[in-house]
Amino acid sequence: MLRLMTMVLVSTALSGCFDLEQKLSVSSTDARYDVAVVVKSEVLDTLEKRSEDGYCDIQFDELDDGVPEGVTCTVQQEADAEGVHCGVSYQGPLSAMQELILSKGGDHPVDLFELTESGPNRLRLETRYGGDASAESEGVGRLARRIIAAAFADSALVWRVEAPAIIATNGRISEDGRSVEWELSLQDLIESGEPGNFYVEMSVNDSGAIDL
Repeated sequence: MLRLMTMVLVSTALSGCFDLEQKLSVSSTDARYDVAVVVKSEVLDTLEKRSEDGYCDIQFDELDDGVPEGVTCTVQQEADAEGVHCGVSYQGPLSAMQELILSKGGDHPVDLFELTESGPNRLRLETRYGGDASAESEGVGRLARRIIAAAFADSALVWRVEAPAIIATNGRISEDGRSVEWELSLQDLIESGEPGNFYVEMSVNDSGAIDL
């Protein structure tokens, strides 16, 4: 899965259309993290050949280095005229979910998921999709990025977080202050060559109270 996401987000030679959606729901006791990717039918032929039955399992195989005890991981796959729908869900007690780290290093690092304590009953989540920092030295300049990015004109990245209370974020907070959302064009992210950063600090008091 992370191999697929990296291909989408750091503008490799693959061109095509993807949609990527992530959601985290947190309470005082539990958390659930969902990732959903739609690989649209017109680009399936450009990807490595995969067995139809195990396609999503293979796409998710680099997402984690092991699931912490107490966390369950479920992979879903559906196919229709639109393409292949791949999803993965991680859920468990909040203490166990704080041990879950989803990331990948290398030339195009991705820090996808890590919950850290930022105070009493407060957690921080920060996600970073690495930019193509080495692109210029490798001869992949701005023009090339624009050409590749144009293939993702109809693709979107959506990130949603729900918690008892949102304390701070660089996303769009709902009117009730209990959720935050980011939505951006993959075309813009690829074309910029800059990292995409999302962060949120949240209270996990079920009442929504913020402990100082």
